[in-house]
Amino acid sequence: MVDIDISYMGSIFNTARLSAGLTQEALAEQIGVTTRYIMALENEGKCPTLKVFLKLTRTLNIPAQALIYLESQYHDNEVQQLIRILQMLGDRDRHIIQATIYKMLAEQDETIAP
Repeated sequence: MVDIDISYMGSIFNTARLSAGLTQEALAEQIGVTTRYIMALENEGKCPTLKVFLKLTRTLNIPAQALIYLESQYHDNEVQQLIRILQMLGDRDRHIIQATIYKMLAEQDETIAP
């Protein structure tokens, strides 16, 4: 059996939990484990069961591939954080942000054009 180091997952779970605005207690309650279990995952390199892993990725909106394929982790994590934040906003605020992004892109194109 090959020993696989998954200790890096703890910081990913921690970052996603904080981005989602959840305490360890709230996350534990949502996925049906103890707060101590969440602490062990985040801080002690504990390996989650497959069932807990699936619940964590779904609850925290973490693409499983970001945890498995580390080369895409950093970019995907940043994008996923932005998506989670946008999902928490109301329609009005999302429309404002969308308009702002379009404006920024248009200005960027103007500075690039000859």
